[in-house]
Amino acid sequence: MRLHLKRKLEIADVLKHKYGFEAFVTKSSGDFGVDIEHGVVETKVLGQVKCYREDMGYEPIAILHSNMIKQNALKGYVVSTAGFNENARSYARGLNIDLINGMDLVEMWINNKSPLIKIIEYKTINNDKSNTISM
Repeated sequence: MRLHLKRKLEIADVLKHKYGFEAFVTKSSGDFGVDIEHGVVETKVLGQVKCYREDMGYEPIAILHSNMIKQNALKGYVVSTAGFNENARSYARGLNIDLINGMDLVEMWINNKSPLIKIIEYKTINNDKSNTISM
């Protein structure tokens, strides 16, 4: 399943907070397995985003790692809407590649939202007391 450009831009926006650099989305075709790039030269971080229903295997990680070597990237990450199978987790160990599943991505998104968005105000039904919950 192809991931729409708008979704890749949203993911890039969330992950720029984690990796500390502005992010840009690469063109859809001919990207050789790199969807998002952060930083430049010695601070470069490469990312790949996959929309899978089942846990991902090691192949996208291997492709990303190859690109990290070619581009002399500092770090990499692979985002999967599902998760990662044991082969994928084993392959990624020691390669400086973060594996980010769908739940991790949602948590990062929530944690990086503006504090005003993170606060939900509600009123209890039985009285007029106003309560605030921080998420």
